[in-house]
Amino acid sequence: TTTTTTTTTTTTKGYVIVVGATNRPNAIDPALRRPGRLDREVAVGLPDLNQRIAMLRHFSRQLPLAFSTGQSLEDVAQMCHGYSGADLAALVREASMDAVTAQFHASRFGV
Repeated sequence: TTTTTTTTTTTTKGYVIVVGATNRPNAIDPALRRPGRLDREVAVGLPDLNQRIAMLRHFSRQLPLAFSTGQSLEDVAQMCHGYSGADLAALVREASMDAVTAQFHASRFGV
């Protein structure tokens, strides 16, 4: 779960909006969390199945990915319960590198 905090301040030239995000809100100094400092806290949970599918599609567009026979992004999303968006992005990068490596070995060694 990620907590996002925002505050808005007026200056002579307009508004200044400060946005902060953390996955450890209790580690933030309580002085910063007092009223009037960072005014709103919004908890953002982990993505559900449909959100994981959408994220995997987004991260994997135009990337060379290889899935086992019969496997799909939906199957992968199902297996990734509890993954954050950053976890899913890292998974796609790693899968892409695996696909490139496999293609390289196949073309170089005729496998």
